[in-house]
Amino acid sequence: FFSLSFFRKAQLLFLSDMGTRPLHERLVEESLERNKARAAALNTGRQRPMTRLQTRLAASASDEYAGSGGFLPEDSVDIADFGNEQYMDTGIDDNGVMYHVYEIPPDASDDSFNFSDGFQYHQEADEDDTSSSGVIDVESFDDRSADSQGVELAEHDYESASYLQLQAAWRQQAAWEAQAAKEAEERIPEEYNEYMMERLELEQHTEETAAVRAVEEAKKAEEARKQRLRDERARLAKERNAELMRREQELHESRTLEKRQARLKHEEAALASEVKNREKQLRKRTEQQSIERLAQLAHEQDVEAKIARLAGEMEEQKERLRVMRAEREAQERDLEQQEVDLEEARFKAAAKKEERIKATKEYDDHPISVAARYSRQCTICLTANPRRRATLIACGHMMCATCAEQMSEGPGSSAGQFACPYCRKTTGFVQTFEDPEEIQEVIRPMTPEVSTTTPRKRKADDIIMSSPQGKLPRPPLYKILYRT
Repeated sequence: FFSLSFFRKAQLLFLSDMGTRPLHERLVEESLERNKARAAALNTGRQRPMTRLQTRLAASASDEYAGSGGFLPEDSVDIADFGNEQYMDTGIDDNGVMYHVYEIPPDASDDSFNFSDGFQYHQEADEDDTSSSGVIDVESFDDRSADSQGVELAEHDYESASYLQLQAAWRQQAAWEAQAAKEAEERIPEEYNEYMMERLELEQHTEETAAVRAVEEAKKAEEARKQRLRDERARLAKERNAELMRREQELHESRTLEKRQARLKHEEAALASEVKNREKQLRKRTEQQSIERLAQLAHEQDVEAKIARLAGEMEEQKERLRVMRAEREAQERDLEQQEVDLEEARFKAAAKKEERIKATKEYDDHPISVAARYSRQCTICLTANPRRRATLIACGHMMCATCAEQMSEGPGSSAGQFACPYCRKTTGFVQTFEDPEEIQEVIRPMTPEVSTTTPRKRKADDIIMSSPQGKLPRPPLYKILYRT
C-alpha cells in the first residue's frame, strides 16, 4: 500500500527547488510534502465493507499508532506482503484518524485459514470479480459464524495476525521516513553553503550595480547643476537687459517731458509778449481817440453855436454832425473789437498758462521726478526740502538752507565763511530756489533801482540756470546770496 518510488520522486522534485529558496521555507515545504505523501500512500486501496471485528481492530490500531507519536513498537513482527489488495485497504477520515478495511472472501471456511503463515487465505475467484456475491453481508456472516464453535477461535487468530502485520507495515513506513529525513539533513549543510554562495554573489552584484547607479546619479546631478547655472546666468542677463531698456526708456521720457516743458514755456512767453504789445497799442489808440473825442466835442459845440447863430447854415452843419457821429461810432466799434481781441488773447494766454501748469504738475508727479525730489535729503538734519537748499561754493556739497545758515552764524565762522562738514574746506554757500514765485519774493524787497528791472532782465542778470545732480524734475533757478 506504500510506494517508495512515489515518495522519492516527490522528494527529488522538492530538493530541486532548494537552491533558490530560504532554508526555513525549504524545511517547512519538505515536512508538508512528507505528510502529503504519507496520506496519499495510505489512501491508495479500494473501500470495502467492514465486519464488527475489523472495525474494532482498526480503531484499536489507530489509537495505538496515534499514541506512539507516529512510530511503531519495537516488538513488531516481520514485514509481510501487506500490499495485496485481498487483505485490506487503509485510509484516513476527515478528522485525521486512520482506519483499516478488511475483507473476508465469500468462499472462506475454517480450513481455508493458515495461521502459521501470517493469516493468509485462499481466494480462487478473480480480483476484479466484485459482484454482489463477493461482498459479505455482516449480519448474515455473523449469523452463520454463530452456528459453529470454531468461528470464535478463527476470529481471535485473525485479529492477532492482522494487528501484527499492521505494526510491521507501520514500522517499515517509519523506517523509510527516518531514512529520507536523515538523507535530507545530511544534504542541508551543502545546500546551505550553496545558498550562501549564491546570496554573496547576488549581494556583490547588487553593490556593483549600486555603485554604477551612484556614479550615474552624480553625473546627472552635475549636469543638472550646470544647467541651473546656465539658466541663472541667462536669467540675470535677461534681467540686466530689461533694466537697461527700462532706464533708457525713462531717460527718453524725461527728455521728452523737458522738451515739451521748454516748448510750452516758449509759447507762453511769446503769447505774453503778444498780449503786452496789444495792450500797448490799445493804450495808444485809446489816448488818441480820447484826444480826438475831445476835439470833436469842442467842434460840435462850436458847430451848435454857429447853428444857433446861423439858422441858414443849420442844415449843412447837421449833416456834417451826422457824418462825424457816424465816424465816431465806427471808431468806437473798432475800439470794442480791439478790446474783444485783447480779451481773447488774454484767454489764450491763460489757457496756455494752465496747460503749462498741468504739464509741470504731470512732470512733477512722474516717478523719475518724485525719485529725484526725495533723493535730495539733507544728510545733516535728515529733512527733505527741495525748495530750500544750499550749495557750498568751494566744494559743491549740498545741504538744506537752514543748516547752512546755522553753520555760517555758529562758532568757528567768520564773515559768513565756515568749514564744510563733509570735506572741511572753508567756504560760503549759495541758496537755491526752484520756483520762480520764490525768486519774485526775494526780488521784491530789494532796492528800487533793482526792482524796476523787468523779470526777464532780472533772470538774465542774477539767476543762474543749472541742474544739480543731473536728475532734477525741471531746471531750477538759483539765486546767489553771499553772506556777509
